[in-house]
Amino acid sequence: MDVSPVITELVDGVFRIVLNRPERGNAFDGAMVESIAKAFRQAADSKQSRLVFLTGAGKNFCTGADLRWMASAGKAGVDDGSQTSGGLHAMYAAILACEIPIVAKVHGRIYGGGVGLVAACDIVACASDAVFAVPEARLGLIPGVMTPLLMRRIGPGRFMEFALTGREISAEEAQRAGLVSFCGPQPDVDLYVERCRVQICENSAEAMRTIKKCVQMLSPVLAETLSTMASLTSRARSTDDAQARIKSFLERKPTRS
Repeated sequence: MDVSPVITELVDGVFRIVLNRPERGNAFDGAMVESIAKAFRQAADSKQSRLVFLTGAGKNFCTGADLRWMASAGKAGVDDGSQTSGGLHAMYAAILACEIPIVAKVHGRIYGGGVGLVAACDIVACASDAVFAVPEARLGLIPGVMTPLLMRRIGPGRFMEFALTGREISAEEAQRAGLVSFCGPQPDVDLYVERCRVQICENSAEAMRTIKKCVQMLSPVLAETLSTMASLTSRARSTDDAQARIKSFLERKPTRS
């Protein structure tokens, strides 16, 4: 059994990346964040890759950052905690820098940083029963590094509503907001993803790289903003309020301001 936090394989031009911490809802920890960044760099550097396909093992695509990891980083203080945020920054930056088309198939719960992964991809399909949420504020945290990605994907108005309420978002609403490209019954999702694969692999690889470069040129401050957000995330995580809320959540006790 493969215990790697991320599984990769390249078959017929498709570089497949599978999040592989199903027992933790594919929540990020340090090793997983590093592995995701490495996988996207490998995909970008591979001359055989025509498409990156991202998905998750188990019941949930990605439930965000592992709160035990976040709590440990917060207790370490802002300076040490910034290494954690820096890791998230490097992960998202690696995805944004990938000039190969990225198609994701997501399912189950997609929370926090998992929503950030969705926002960083080019094309996203999800099953009708998928549920999204940006619940960081309930834990005294902020969406931080993924904020510019979500702002670019769904606009400031929808981002503010999702982030300030932290409420759950249905697959249909996520599609209407522009967060996902397609939602439907699982067979239809599989068909949509396969159709995307065929169409993308028939296209000119150079033309698609240029298309992605054009989009990157239209968002010149995005990479710089990610770095600033990493610092803000580290500060938020280190506050007494955040530490108390995370501890309460892990102990399953309600916390009120």
